[in-house]
Amino acid sequence: MGRYRIAGIDLEYITENEVLLKQMEKYRDDACRPHYHMEVRIKPFIEEMPVRPFLVRKNRFLYRKQDRLITDVRKDEKIIIRTEANADYTNVIIELSQALGERLKDMEYLLSGMHFLMMATSANHLSLHASALAYQGEALLFSAPSGTGKSTHARLWQQVFPEAMIINDDKPLLYWEQERFYVSGSPWSGKSILNENIKLPLKAIIFLEQAEKNYLEEISVADKIVYLLRNANRPQEEEFMDLVINNIRKLLLHVPIYRLHCNISEDAVWTVYRKLYQEV
Repeated sequence: MGRYRIAGIDLEYITENEVLLKQMEKYRDDACRPHYHMEVRIKPFIEEMPVRPFLVRKNRFLYRKQDRLITDVRKDEKIIIRTEANADYTNVIIELSQALGERLKDMEYLLSGMHFLMMATSANHLSLHASALAYQGEALLFSAPSGTGKSTHARLWQQVFPEAMIINDDKPLLYWEQERFYVSGSPWSGKSILNENIKLPLKAIIFLEQAEKNYLEEISVADKIVYLLRNANRPQEEEFMDLVINNIRKLLLHVPIYRLHCNISEDAVWTVYRKLYQEV
């Protein structure tokens, strides 16, 4: 159990997962007053709900309990996962069956990360699938589909500029404050554990596409919207999706957004550098 401040979000997190607690330690803030609460429970078995589900999607069974949404995941007729969240995601309970075995810790990391992103969305934060890099006191975001080089490109920046640092290697958090966007890390950073508890103003977002030659181009507003929606965390709840759309509108107005056609070379770094830091 601990109290954490993550991108300005005060969270109480209850778990016995020592690996995840270690990853969260740099965000620990015992003085904060949590508005958000998440608890993970490991159980020998998960009891059946006393009511019928209102929706069934393959092996997922959804229930309503007052203002709470409950989702059961079944395998071989047994419930292996139950998640429970209230309407604004300020209170989340995750129950995991011991039948998950060696997958328990990975499943907790995945589910707690998904629900934290919903908490962040309810707090008017935007999560983008990107590798966020700290350089010269600002944040650069490199975004691309999984496996197409965003992390590799961020490493190239560190190779060229050793002082550059990864803020979050998978899902950095963006939020509007004092008339500009800021970027922060969180303990949930995909397959890597590369994340930092820092807050920096956002300088630019660069969407990556693989190519033989390196060149950076400005893109149309329509393309920017497509890229941002494709890579943003998109909640199903209409009121939360409205928050996402509003943040995307602000990004279009206030943040430079480019497309980089690139290969895996240091010249790709210099192509971006010349545009962002020399054409001023």
